[in-house]
Amino acid sequence: MKRQVKLLSPCGILGYGFPDASFAAGLADSPDAIVVDAGSTDAGPHKLGAKTAIVSRRSAKKDLVRIILGGWSLKIPVIIGSAGGSGGKSHIEWTMEIIAEILRENPEVQPKTAIIYSDIPNEVIISKLHEGKVRSLDAVSLPLDEQILSETTGVVAQMGVEPILQVLQQGLPS
Repeated sequence: MKRQVKLLSPCGILGYGFPDASFAAGLADSPDAIVVDAGSTDAGPHKLGAKTAIVSRRSAKKDLVRIILGGWSLKIPVIIGSAGGSGGKSHIEWTMEIIAEILRENPEVQPKTAIIYSDIPNEVIISKLHEGKVRSLDAVSLPLDEQILSETTGVVAQMGVEPILQVLQQGLPS
């Protein structure tokens, strides 16, 4: 059983860029996976609600090309958290469109992919609210009610590594 796992995380947020030399050195160290987050706690909530990405498409693609080709060259997983900046379905679809374009441009690169959505429909939250199963985690305890939820354009759950580990352990269909 392997006791050590090496992860290469080339940048703090996908689309913020990273030096080629640093990435090459990281790849040379034989990582087990390339892991990058695309989210932020400061701009993330606004971008989730606005359904826009934190970075430009050009910046995201520039990083994704290098990350995907680097992962493919070593035959290791590439894991992108909070895809598109906030991890909502619209953000994931935006990121997947860029990835699909990269794969069309590099037909020799055909990785298996998995998507883990974390969107929670407002109706589910309202139902749980009526059941008394929703409580505020905010320090000032801002109220959460149907009025606020009716004006909310998107809610995503925070999750741990378990869903990602499940996908990696089960493998992906061919």
